[in-house]
Amino acid sequence: MRNSVLPRVLIPLYLLVVGCTGPPGISGQSGGSLNVAQAANLAQTTQLEIAERAKAPQTGFTPRLTITDKPTISQLVAALDKNLPWGPLARCLGQFRLSFRLASGQVQEFEYFCEGAANPGASFLRGSQPFWQGQQVQPPAEFEQSIQRLLSK
Repeated sequence: MRNSVLPRVLIPLYLLVVGCTGPPGISGQSGGSLNVAQAANLAQTTQLEIAERAKAPQTGFTPRLTITDKPTISQLVAALDKNLPWGPLARCLGQFRLSFRLASGQVQEFEYFCEGAANPGASFLRGSQPFWQGQQVQPPAEFEQSIQRLLSK
């Protein structure tokens, strides 16, 4: 009897110790979090493009702003370089598309902020990359303030 209990205790403990976890920046989905900067390698960002969802009847996004200033990009990336808790899925389209262009040539695109009167002021960040696991996060206040300040210029 004692021998059957031992594997049930040791195997989960072993898996925990050896680190059976997801990619960098991601912790478990249930009550977990995402470090967007780490998961998307945003430290390598050389340019950030912000586009706004076009008003009907047009579709797609209209370019609003391109940021190449390194201190500004570093500030935005630093704001996302922390574990952000998964949030409830907003039932709205992203008002903005944020395109982080990396030094490697890769582009990491995210939807940001709720569009429409159904969710006024609702804020989220989500993407289609696998590390999102179908979830979204609420961006930190310093990130939101910086984006809003940039868009108001």
